[in-house]
Amino acid sequence: MKNSYKFILGKIGEYIACADLLEQGYTACLITNEDSMYDIIVDYKGKIIKIQVKTTNKKPIKESQYYFRLRKTNHSHYSAKEIDIFALVILNKKKVLYVANENLPTNVTVSKYKIPRTKQDLLIDNLTFHSALDKIIK
Repeated sequence: MKNSYKFILGKIGEYIACADLLEQGYTACLITNEDSMYDIIVDYKGKIIKIQVKTTNKKPIKESQYYFRLRKTNHSHYSAKEIDIFALVILNKKKVLYVANENLPTNVTVSKYKIPRTKQDLLIDNLTFHSALDKIIK
């Protein structure tokens, strides 16, 4: 079993994200297999939604601005077949944001105040699980 600081932070983020989904009324389950591409699955109207959790414990870059790397350990992208949604956990705020895995760059910045200028800039208020679901459920 891994015991590094980053591994433990990641696990805490997974539990926070799963609890957030359960609190919202979704049927969510943590995946404990470390070889899995996804960390949580949600059964949404009979469709399995695969969620990869990314956690940050760093202080904001600027006020309410956080940076996330949306890539695998080997630095490659997650394909839309591997992951449906990313759960972005801001650990020190216990805040979970959700973004559909649609043509995302490997690095994104989320902010409460900034108007997005590029596709890697995302507004916190727009990142709900429901809005991410809307983008992937057709």
